[in-house]
Amino acid sequence: MSSFVSAFVQYKIVVEVYVTGALCAFGIAGNVLSIVILGPDRTIRRTTGFLMQMLAVADAAYLVSFLSARTLNTAVQEIDWFSESVRYRWSYVVVHLSRVR
Repeated sequence: MSSFVSAFVQYKIVVEVYVTGALCAFGIAGNVLSIVILGPDRTIRRTTGFLMQMLAVADAAYLVSFLSARTLNTAVQEIDWFSESVRYRWSYVVVHLSRVR
């Protein structure tokens, strides 16, 4: 049973820290690129370009919040790189997330 728990923890770290972190980083970079490209582009309608930019801003904000909430929460809980004082500072995020679910 201990090897199963250890394998699950390793899987959780790989998926929720590395894979999710990489996907969020690529998503944020893509959204920033979209904002930069759509900013000076006047060939598309003004409203359409504005809505696409705001969609990219909202998506980037969601990715940043997801990255900070899920990935850092898993890293703090499962990886022993952080000291105990750091784990207690993130307690308000855990309480807030448990109330949202």
